[in-house]
Amino acid sequence: MLPSWKVIPPGFVFSTLIIISFSNFITCNNQHILSSCNFDAIYQVGDSIAETGNDVQDNPSSIFARFPYGETVKKATGRCSDGLLMI
Repeated sequence: MLPSWKVIPPGFVFSTLIIISFSNFITCNNQHILSSCNFDAIYQVGDSIAETGNDVQDNPSSIFARFPYGETVKKATGRCSDGLLMI
């Protein structure tokens, strides 16, 4: 059994679940608004999670233009990381 100071009160757990559910509802509810956003360009300063993968255009023979890079989206994306773009 955990010491009494490490027991999480049920009210806290319930409140946390309500907040997470509500924020998920808000995000999903605005998805139709976000899908209509059209951007001509995105400027992102960050690490490999946020890079857009222009290495394929700049250097088609790059190692990032081949598998396993981009394996999640079923084609090499030119990004240094695998998976989807997060902005």
